Amino acid sequence: MMTMKLILSLIFAFAAAWGFSARQQEERDLFWKPLKKGRKTVLLFPLLLPCFLLLLLCFQLFLPSADFLSPIALILLGYLSLYFALLLLLLPLLRRFFSAKACASLWLLPNLLYLLFNLDRMFTPRIILPLPFAFRPWMVVVWLGGFVLMLLWQTVTHLRFRRRVLKDATLVTDEKGLRLWQEAHEKPANRQKKFLSFSGHLLPRSTPMAMEEETLRLWRECQTRSGCRREILLLRSPVLATPLTLGLFDRTLRLVLPQREYTPEELELIFCHEIGHIRNEDIKTKAFLFFSLALGWFNPLIWLACYKVAQDLELSCDEGVLYRRDDKTRRKYAALLLHTAGSSLGLTSCLSANGRTLRYRLRRVLHPGKKLSGALLLGLSTFFLMMSYGSIALAQPARTADELIFQNIPSDHVIRDIFQTNYNSPQFIYAWEEEGLTDYLKGLSLAPLLTTSLPEEDWEITITFSNDQSATRLTLSQDFLTAYLPYDNKGAIYYKLTEPLDKEALFSFLDPSAPDPDPDPTPPTLDLFFDHPELGQNPLSASRTILSESREGVLQEERPYWQWEGDPSGIAGFPAKEVGLDFSLPLLPGGTILVKELEGARTYSLPLDGLTGNTLPLAPYSARYTITASFSHPVQNTVYEAQFCFDVRLP
Repeated sequence: MMTMKLILSLIFAFAAAWGFSARQQEERDLFWKPLKKGRKTVLLFPLLLPCFLLLLLCFQLFLPSADFLSPIALILLGYLSLYFALLLLLLPLLRRFFSAKACASLWLLPNLLYLLFNLDRMFTPRIILPLPFAFRPWMVVVWLGGFVLMLLWQTVTHLRFRRRVLKDATLVTDEKGLRLWQEAHEKPANRQKKFLSFSGHLLPRSTPMAMEEETLRLWRECQTRSGCRREILLLRSPVLATPLTLGLFDRTLRLVLPQREYTPEELELIFCHEIGHIRNEDIKTKAFLFFSLALGWFNPLIWLACYKVAQDLELSCDEGVLYRRDDKTRRKYAALLLHTAGSSLGLTSCLSANGRTLRYRLRRVLHPGKKLSGALLLGLSTFFLMMSYGSIALAQPARTADELIFQNIPSDHVIRDIFQTNYNSPQFIYAWEEEGLTDYLKGLSLAPLLTTSLPEEDWEITITFSNDQSATRLTLSQDFLTAYLPYDNKGAIYYKLTEPLDKEALFSFLDPSAPDPDPDPTPPTLDLFFDHPELGQNPLSASRTILSESREGVLQEERPYWQWEGDPSGIAGFPAKEVGLDFSLPLLPGGTILVKELEGARTYSLPLDGLTGNTLPLAPYSARYTITASFSHPVQNTVYEAQFCFDVRLP
C-alpha cells in the first residue's frame, strides 16, 4: 500500500509542477502572442471540492438512513484546517522567495482532496487526533445550520452588492452596438420583454448606453489576446471607486469601471489586471474559499485564510500585469492603485483595495525583487498533501466495546462462526469458549473513528454473533475494530483500539486446531502415476466429471455438474506400460474401465475391482481410458458417481 501511495503521490506531484509551469509560461507568452481561445491559466478548477460535497449532500437527502456526509465533511474540514494553518504560518517566507502566482495556487491544492477521497481505503491512519468531545447528532444539526446560514449570507451579500453596482450602471458600447440595441427595442416581438439579448447576454431593456469607441476597442483587444471565448460586457457605475469584475459564470461576467476618466495607458493596465482575474478564474477561487468558510464557519483559521487568499490573488495579477514592464510603468501602476482604492463585496475581484493590503501591494509593485517560479514548490506541496492523506484520522473519546457495541446487540445473539485471515488466506476456527471470549471483547477500549473506510490488514479475525433474524459482525486487526451492526443502516463503523490487540489473550479463548465438526463433502479426484522414469513421481490429475451426488440416499444432482470439456488430460511421446491409480475417496464395488483406441476401432473394458494394487496395465497402442465408478464419503453418508478420463499417446 505504501508503494502505491508513493507512486500516486509522485504522479500527482509531477502533474501539478508541470501544469503550473506550463500555465505560467502561457501567461508570460502573452507578451508576444495571444492565448488560445477558451484557455484558462488556473492550476486547478477551483470548485472541484464544493461540487463534490454538494453532490454528497444531494445523495444524503435521498438516503437519509445513510450517515456518510458528516464524517466526510468533518475529515475534509480537518485537512483544510491543518493545511491552511501550515500555509498561513509559512506564507511570509513563501511570499519572500516565490512568485505570487505560486502562492495563490497553493490555496487551491485542497481541491485535490476531492480526487483523493476514494483512495483513503488504501491507506491505514498513522496519526489519530482525539476530539475533546463525543460526536453527537445535534452537533451535525448545529454545524449544518451554520453552514446553510453562512452560504445564504454570502449569497445574499453578493447579490445585493451586484444589484447596487449594476442598478444605475451604463453599458459602454460603440456605434454599431448602440444601433443593435435600438433595433432590439424596436422589434415587435421584444416590446413586452423586460430583458433583451445583447452580445450573447441578457440585459434589462432600461439599461442606458454610452458610446466610448476607444475604451471599448482597448477592452476587446485585451479580451482577444487573453483568449476569452465570450465577449465580456464593459460598464460604468457611479457607486464604485475602483474597477472590478463580478460574476461567477461566463454569461454573468461584467467588468465595471467607476465614473471617471482614464488615460489609454491606465485603461490598458486596468484591463490587463482584470482580465488576469478572469483568466485565472479568481472569482471561482473566492467561491471555493467562501464555501470553505461556510464549511468551517466556527474556525478562525479559515476566516484568516479567506483574507490572505484575496491578497495573493491581487498580487498574482499585479505580477502578471508588470511582467517585463519598466520602472516608469511600475510607478504609473502604483499611482493607479493608490488613486483608485476602494472596496468590494461578494464574488468580485477589484483593482485596488484599502488598508494594509494596498500598502503591501505598492511595496511589491515598486520593489518586486527576484522570485523563484514556484513549480517545484507546487509539486512538493502536492506530494506531501497526497502522502499525508489517509494517514490522519479523527477519533472520539474512548469507551468500552460493551458501551459502544454490545449494549445495543440483541441479547439472544450468540457466536456463530469465527475465521481469521492471514495474508488473504482464510482459516475457520471451529472451537471457542463463548462466555470468556464475549467478556474479553466487551472489555476492549475503543475510540470511534470519524472515517468512511479502512484498508484490509494483513491479519484480521472476524467474529459473527447472530440469531435467526439478524447478525453482528466484528472484525479485529492489530489496531482497529470494524463493526457491522444489525440495528442501523450505516454499514461499517470503525474504531481504534486504545492499546494494540493482545493476540495471546484473545487466542486463549480459541482453539484453531479443532477440526470442522460438520465439513462439506469433497468430490473424488484421481491422481495418475506413470511408470516411465522421465515422468518422475509427480502425479497427473485425470479429467473428471461428477455424474451424481447422493446424501442419505437422496439424489442431490440429476445431471453432471462438474465436468471436463475438450481433450482430457494425459501424456504423449512416452513409452509407458502401466499407470498407478490413486483415488481420493474409497471405491464402491462395480467400477469399470473403458479402453478405446485413439486412431482405430479397437475397444475393450476391464473391471476396476480386478486390478492388482490399483495398477492399470496400458494397451500397446495409443488409447483413451475412461473410468466410471462410485465413491463413498463419510460426511453425511454421501455417495458420488464419477467418471475420469485420460489419454496415453505412445511414441
